[in-house]
Amino acid sequence: MNPILFTILLAVFVVPSSISGTAIALPYIAESLGSESTLLQWVVNSFNLFFACFTLIWGAISDRLGAKTCLIAGVATYLLGSILSFLAPSLLWLDVGR
Repeated sequence: MNPILFTILLAVFVVPSSISGTAIALPYIAESLGSESTLLQWVVNSFNLFFACFTLIWGAISDRLGAKTCLIAGVATYLLGSILSFLAPSLLWLDVGR
């Protein structure tokens, strides 16, 4: 299999799992980090909002900077956000990481 195709398919797979996996994990997140309803709702909403906004913007940026550069930047950003989410000491930091 072409490594570029594999990378793109893997990236496409991660998005739905990030949304649905977080929604399923909300009770456990509330148990660990607190149950403030507004911040809990933003755990799911923040990812959806930024994904929708940056999907539109990232296409235009990719046309200017190149697909490979943007894919690497996107993977790096996602990785940093994931690490921040994993290490989040509170719901606020989890929201920032998401």
